[in-house]
Amino acid sequence: MRRKEIDAEISAVRSAEQEKAEKEASERSEAYIKIESAKVYSQANSAQSALETELRNELTAARSDITDKVFEAVADKIRAFTKTPEYAGFLKKSAARISAYFIGKSTTVSVRSADMQYKDIIISAMGSNCRVAADDTILLGGCKAKGEDSSISIDDTLDSRLNEQKLGFYESSGLSVLAI
Repeated sequence: MRRKEIDAEISAVRSAEQEKAEKEASERSEAYIKIESAKVYSQANSAQSALETELRNELTAARSDITDKVFEAVADKIRAFTKTPEYAGFLKKSAARISAYFIGKSTTVSVRSADMQYKDIIISAMGSNCRVAADDTILLGGCKAKGEDSSISIDDTLDSRLNEQKLGFYESSGLSVLAI
């Protein structure tokens, strides 16, 4: 009878040890699965983030290209306008607006070299205290003025007008880069 008790006890110990080993193996495998799942999840997130960054960069480049093309087309139309008879009237109006800031003061009005032919029109709109000079930094046209006795400077060039429009273009164009 003692043998049966010993066999039963051995069987119970084996059974308990087997249960304990199975439980430990199960816990270890669950921990391993969690660790590996976290690694896979992290790698997938990294890959997705890299792809989103790449796509966002491509969209930004496309948006910039579209903007450049739009503004180059506008600059071409401005260049064409500066070759029309209406351009002289535009310069006269621009000079007249500028002159309001320099009443009775000596002023230098700068224009692009090609616009020096309109010097007399600009002087008549500005008044006698005006000097007109060529400025190679003005590429599209228009004029800018600086008071010789003051720190006042007015830029009414077509270049600056186009740049102002370009600044607001992104907001009003509807061209936006959105996160996917």
